Amino acid sequence: SNIEVVDGAAERLPVDDRSVDAIWAVNTMHHWVAVEGGVAEIARALRPNGRILLVDEDFTDPSHPDHERFGSDHDDEHHGFTMVDAETISDLLRAAGLTGVDTSSRRIAGRPVISVAARGTGAEGGT
Repeated sequence: SNIEVVDGAAERLPVDDRSVDAIWAVNTMHHWVAVEGGVAEIARALRPNGRILLVDEDFTDPSHPDHERFGSDHDDEHHGFTMVDAETISDLLRAAGLTGVDTSSRRIAGRPVISVAARGTGAEGGT
C-alpha cells in the first residue's frame, strides 16, 4: 500500500509537484523523446531529498552481449534509439537543481550499464 505505480511518459509524469519519494527507470532513457523535458519533470515531481536512479544498458561497451547487434553500427543512432550520454544527463540534473548527482559505469546482472543517481533539492532555502 506504500507504492503506487502510474502510467506516464518521462516528459509528462502524471503526479503532483514535489510528490514523489523515488524515481527509478531502467532501460528507458534511450526512448525519451525530449531528454530535457524528462529531466525537468523529474525535478518537478521529486520531493525534497527524494531519490532518483536512472540505469540504461551500455551497448557501446564491447563486453555487452548485444554490442554487435545494437552498439557498433552507428555513432549515435542504434536501431532507432539514441544512446544515453551519462554526463549530459548529469549536467541536466544539476542544472535542474538536483543534488548529489553521481554518474557511473558499472555492471548490473552481468551487463555493462550507465547509472545516474541524484536527490531532489532539500527543503525550501537549502539542499
